[in-house]
Amino acid sequence: MLTEISFAGMLFSPLVLCIPVALLLTWLARRLMHRLSIHHPFWNQIFWNEAWLDISLFILFLALTVSVTGRY
Repeated sequence: MLTEISFAGMLFSPLVLCIPVALLLTWLARRLMHRLSIHHPFWNQIFWNEAWLDISLFILFLALTVSVTGRY
């Protein structure tokens, strides 16, 4: 179950830790896609706009991070 994180007498949301992890995973996934040349015109036809791909990857990794950290 996700609970608040106490630091110096202040309570923080668990998303304070989950969001940077999701951003890092999104950045790594995009970097891997560019390195493997998955960034191809075919993908531009499937993914209408790259920003939608970035947002969907971020949401996917955020949900994955929250579900993994929520178990502990």
